[in-house]
Amino acid sequence: MLVGRDAEQQRLDLLLRQAQAGTSGVLVFRGDPGIGKTALLDYARSQAGSMRVLRATGIEAETGLAFAGLYSLLHPVLGYLAALPGPHAAALQAALGLSHDAAVPGRLAVAAGTHGLLTTAAESGPLLILADDLHWLDPGSQEALLFTLRRLDRDAVACVMTMRVGAPAPAGLQSSDLAGLGRDAAERLVEAVAGIRPAAAVSGRLHAETAGNPLALRELAAVLTAEQLAGAQMPAGPLEPGAAIRQRFAARIDRQSRRRGRCSWSWPRREGARLRR
Repeated sequence: MLVGRDAEQQRLDLLLRQAQAGTSGVLVFRGDPGIGKTALLDYARSQAGSMRVLRATGIEAETGLAFAGLYSLLHPVLGYLAALPGPHAAALQAALGLSHDAAVPGRLAVAAGTHGLLTTAAESGPLLILADDLHWLDPGSQEALLFTLRRLDRDAVACVMTMRVGAPAPAGLQSSDLAGLGRDAAERLVEAVAGIRPAAAVSGRLHAETAGNPLALRELAAVLTAEQLAGAQMPAGPLEPGAAIRQRFAARIDRQSRRRGRCSWSWPRREGARLRR
């Protein structure tokens, strides 16, 4: 469920229309855990119609596994390998573990093969590429994908990628940072989850304590009682996020804990779902 993301949805709609008309485009969204990055990817997929969708999700545990992300992304279009120049096809096959060649493929050959494979597949119909948590894709996959995206032009390819806040934006590609929801949108989200409209004071407090983070708002809306949402019996202390938002921040909590020797989780009013630095 997307609330308060009208501008982002319009940009995605335009990106898809352009790709369907034969012009490539790329959007990169950066933001905190729970801010709605994956929801935007899901929205793009829901609007893709007959476009072929290729998707890869970065996983921290696989950042050292060369070309793991590229394998996930390209697997549905490997049938087009035969149309590539021999060296490019051989490099991709070796990189993806599809040949007996034990030699390490050249980085440029893999990147060029990725470009050739995607543009060839796009000739049979427009493509939508979705890359979630790009910062966790292994370096080889990142390099090949970004090489390809920077060289698209009159190709029926749309790409949407997400990254954590603070991660360097890919050079030469359009990116934007996702902020928390405004108060009105936050109130509508709470109402949609809880089934009742929160009192003005409660709405203001939820927005202030979460900084409009959609996942945090959904979790709090699900655990607060109808009486609390109406303004009665609200806890005096800061509201605590639930398991999902804590899990998404787990890596950052662990890093802070190792530095300081203790867990420093907090839910500051001003910054919402962040760790106190």
